[in-house]
Amino acid sequence: MFYERPQAMVPDITSAEQASVVVVDDDASIRLLTEECLTQAGYVVLGISDGTSALNYLCSYMPDVVLLDIRLPDTDGFYVCEALRKIPGGEDVPIIIMTGLDDDASMIHAYQAGATDFITKPICWQTLGYRIHYILRSSNAFKKLRKTEMQLTEAQRIAQLGNWEWIPESGNIRLSGLFGNQLAMLAGNTLSNLDNLLDHVHPEDRDPLKQLFNRSVQTTHPISQDFRFIAFGNNEIHLNARAMLSGDNGCGCKVYGTFQDVTDRKVAEQALTEANQQLIFAKEAADAANTAKSRFLANMSHEIRTPLNGVIGMIQLLRMTEMTRKQQDYMDSIEVSANNLLTVISDILDLSKIEAECVELENTYFPLQKTIVNIVASQRSLAHQKGLELHLELSDELPLVVLGDTARTKQILLNLLSNAIKFTEKGAIHVTALPVISHAETVLIRLMVKDTGIGINNDVLGQVFSPFVQAATSTTRLYGGTGLGLAISRRLVELMHGEIWVESTPGTGSTFYVEIPFGVADATNNATPPDENINALWEGPALDLLVAEDNHINARVMTAFLERMGHRVTLAGDGNQALDVWSNGMFDCLLIDIQMPCLYGDEVV
Repeated sequence: MFYERPQAMVPDITSAEQASVVVVDDDASIRLLTEECLTQAGYVVLGISDGTSALNYLCSYMPDVVLLDIRLPDTDGFYVCEALRKIPGGEDVPIIIMTGLDDDASMIHAYQAGATDFITKPICWQTLGYRIHYILRSSNAFKKLRKTEMQLTEAQRIAQLGNWEWIPESGNIRLSGLFGNQLAMLAGNTLSNLDNLLDHVHPEDRDPLKQLFNRSVQTTHPISQDFRFIAFGNNEIHLNARAMLSGDNGCGCKVYGTFQDVTDRKVAEQALTEANQQLIFAKEAADAANTAKSRFLANMSHEIRTPLNGVIGMIQLLRMTEMTRKQQDYMDSIEVSANNLLTVISDILDLSKIEAECVELENTYFPLQKTIVNIVASQRSLAHQKGLELHLELSDELPLVVLGDTARTKQILLNLLSNAIKFTEKGAIHVTALPVISHAETVLIRLMVKDTGIGINNDVLGQVFSPFVQAATSTTRLYGGTGLGLAISRRLVELMHGEIWVESTPGTGSTFYVEIPFGVADATNNATPPDENINALWEGPALDLLVAEDNHINARVMTAFLERMGHRVTLAGDGNQALDVWSNGMFDCLLIDIQMPCLYGDEVV
């Protein structure tokens, strides 16, 4: 039967803050006494005289408790109780039967219809409120428990988790929850004991899992083990078993635990392992390729440097002879070409060393101001040849001596200054050096090289520090170069824990900034070192020298220079010959090449 709420209906009492009670009884005095008794106890009470009106009301509003008489004018309380249990929300509401019938059959019928409690008339009004209170408290506790169970079941479903208990004495195991049922279905039969469960475990995992169960009765700490469960159709499922003993060891103890499906995790771990392995292989291949490239570049640079050294040496020897003006012009062209080639080879070798992480920075005291002045002075003639002004500005606070790598500092500044001169056709170049931040032990030095050259477009500004990159291909054709100078400078600055950047406007010029941290010199190292007097000529007595060099041209060049200084030179063409000559003669000094046939120079030494 379907019930609808009438248009003229008593008010909704379920929205009140107090617990609500509906009394269904055809006796007006019972309704009145119940309302007065329970109102004093803090309840909101509504009385209804017949079953039909009660069901119509309860279809819309469900109170906390229903007090129901059996004998009603239109139907009986048993029917109302059964109908109420079918209404949404009515399955949990406490229903207390209040009747004058006190026979066992009526009581059984009431409980079968869904009643929560049974009270016979006459009613003890002094205890009715307490009775309802305890029934409500039990009902609320039951609702919370069922809600918790539903949340737990849902959490287990989401986590693919099931719980179990094992009795060691009998070996019986009981799986509970949705996952336990699913596991039994996957196995194709019931998993009632440990042996039955182990029959469905991968052979390689049976002993470890069995040991887990055996160890679980020996410790009160939770333990776990991953294993593979063989489902119906030989499908593997990866499970994680956790177990923990409940109670003391011995007779009657139980072990509680969980099974969790970790197949997705295992698949992900396997994929991650394979991906990591591939990354390792790729890294090893890349490292091997990079090492091979670096070795190739180093070897090629050495093989090119050797004959190039002979060319430059012969040029210097020829300049010591009488030549015509035309021959001198030819020699100038040859020397420029040789020096340009030597610069390219040096850049490639430097880059290969940096990429192979073979560069070791020095950390010595050196005169910073003097180093900057000398670098700028070395480029003045080249700047003046192009009609450029070259200005240097040193801050008064710039330290005289710092702790760092003097050779790399020179290389960085020289690269920036050479670039500025190369890409500037008219105007001036300004070099500035100043301290940015000073601390007790370190000082951050900024070097700026500003030119009035061709500038750099914004779209390629971020690429100028990449190897073999120039602003445009036309730049390479017009100005030459490999595009390695700035790349080397950036790598060196980074190795020195500094920064390098550029600001540029096409057609106006560029400004390169370098900031490098140096150590602060103490009082004993802060004095400017004296000028070094480097004299290419030998002023001492003539020496007997053994020169071990497998390249014939280089051997001739070295012999010519050394004999010009007044020394006596003996040549050896390889390492074995050098050892023989050395052992049979008396020599003041040995000049030896590293890469030679038979024995390398370091092996000879």
